[in-house]
Amino acid sequence: MENREFWPFLFFLGLLFFNWPFMSIFKDVLPYYVFIVWGLFIIIIGLSIRLRKRKKGG
Repeated sequence: MENREFWPFLFFLGLLFFNWPFMSIFKDVLPYYVFIVWGLFIIIIGLSIRLRKRKKGG
């Protein structure tokens, strides 16, 4: 997946995961869900930036 296709995909995935109807599924463990999903998003963004820099050679 090219970089320009990845960022909108990640954005809409975030909208899905942090949307109220989807989050209501996890209402019993909501704080854990938010911290885990937020952490995964940070890791995914960091890895994608690192791979992009490595691919460019910088």
